[in-house]
This record gives sequence, structure tokens and C-alpha cells, in this order.
Amino acid sequence: MLSYTTLVWLVASGVLSATGDDDFSTFYEQFDVPKIKQCEQITGELSRCHNCYRCDAEEVKNRVIRNLTASKNCGVTYREGFPRKRRPSLKYVLPGQYPWRAWIYDTIQDFKPLCAATLIDRSSHALVTLASCLQGRDKDSIKIKFSRNQTASEDVEGIYFSGGLNKFDHENELAIITTRKLSSKWVREACLCPNPPQISSRCVMVSADDHQVIPNVPKQEHCLDDSSAPPAGMGCVITPKQEYEPELGGGLFCIDESTHRHTYSVNGVTIRRSHGNVVLVTELSHYMDWIDKKLKQLNNNRKKYKT
Repeated sequence: MLSYTTLVWLVASGVLSATGDDDFSTFYEQFDVPKIKQCEQITGELSRCHNCYRCDAEEVKNRVIRNLTASKNCGVTYREGFPRKRRPSLKYVLPGQYPWRAWIYDTIQDFKPLCAATLIDRSSHALVTLASCLQGRDKDSIKIKFSRNQTASEDVEGIYFSGGLNKFDHENELAIITTRKLSSKWVREACLCPNPPQISSRCVMVSADDHQVIPNVPKQEHCLDDSSAPPAGMGCVITPKQEYEPELGGGLFCIDESTHRHTYSVNGVTIRRSHGNVVLVTELSHYMDWIDKKLKQLNNNRKKYKT
């Protein structure tokens, strides 16, 4: 008979795991340790998005962690910025601190800033942003910067929409934009998560004036002005300050505390303020199948181009 401690370690490390449609119940019955049926008893460090899964999710039951990004550095910040710099105030976000943040500019209108974006895949140079930010724009008329303070910018290779945009209810308010190359070697991608953040998850957002905001993830039933539930693909967060100015296209970055480095996943894209302190976001989990398919397609095309 295996000891309880050894068995918990085996379960946590994935040495013993259920596969396919197998239920964990037969596994527990075999070793007669019913206590570890409880989700909170399954411990240990998992690869990437452990906190992204609900306790009853099939991914947790079967010990399958869906990993859409290949980089070991996804979601890892530069706490002191890049290059390193002294923080002028406690909540100020340093340049390069979240190295997946980017900004889209209109080159026709003297580099007018349009909205923010988030790098989600280095290999395909893919970023997510609002569809309304790019609708009707030609790829040759916009450029992307990974630092507001630098003059260097990246040419856009392609623009892809999740579907027909409905500006009234923000259906399909998501787009992927790719650059021809990534000149900045320090740039990192945010991790991706297939499930929406849980209530009261630890997340951060960055305001339009580069200050860190700690939003609260509430129940989603009262996101809109009329206290109704948002349509599919939209979520909301509550920000602590009325004067917070949302950065359109900016990300909702939630912390995966199961890793030693506390990596960040991008769970949403900022749309607008709804009412009071409520800010609406595009919920990436709703579009994850489309994102996954598009990233695979982009990476395959890039491999063919190289060969």
C-alpha cells in the first residue's frame, strides 16, 4: 500500500493520472484514500494555468492542462521594468514591466495611438486587441510598438477578425494582429487560459496613464447598465477608483499562483466602462477555439515560408 503522502505527490506530479473518459473514482478506490477526492487536496505545481480551471472542470479531473503557448517564459514579468528603472510611484507601471503589452498606431494620422494590444504568441508574432480598433483599416496604415518611449515600430503582417462585429452588443469584439517580425528580443508573450477567471481572482489591469489597477472579478449577472447579464463573449470587472481611465484594447491579466514565478495569463481585452466602476471586457475563453485554430494556422504558414 502506498503512503498517503506518496500518493498525493504522484497525483500532483501527474505520474498517476486518468486518461480519456476514465473517472478518478476507480483510482481512489484502488488505494482507499477517499480524502484526496476533494479538489483542494490535489496539490503541487502544474504547468501554467492551474488557477484557470474550476474544481469540477474535466481538465482538472483528468489532469489535462491545455497549453496553447510553447514558451517557457510566457506570463513572466520584468518587475523592475526593461531596461531596469526606478519606479516614481507605488502603482506606476514601468516600461517593459509587463513585456507583452503593445500599442497600435495610425501612420496616416501622424502616429495617432489607436488602442493597446497583448502579445499571445511569439512564434507567430500574434497579438489580441479589439476588433473595433482595426475595423476598416489597412495593415499598411498601422504599426505596432512594444514601448511608447521608443521610436522603433513593427510592420503589420496581417489582421484577422473573430467574426462579424456587432458594435451594439460587442459580439465578436476581438481581433488578432500579427507583425512581420519581433525586433525586440526582451518581449515576452502572456499565457493563454481556456476558462474565464474565477470570482475574486487576483488580476491586474493598466490604466491609460500607466498605473496599475487591481480589479475585482464579480458575478457576471449584473455587468450591464440595466443589471442584466452580458452576452456570450463579454465579461466585466469592477475597478476600485472612479477616476480610472480604461486603456481600450488593454488586457485583463490574471495571476497563476500555482507556479513559483506567479505567471500571468491574459483573460480579457478592455472594451469600455459600462457604469460606475464596472468595466466591460471581451472574454477570451469564449473565443479560445478560434484563437487556438488561428495560431496553429499562422505558425504552419510561417514554417512553410521559412522552408
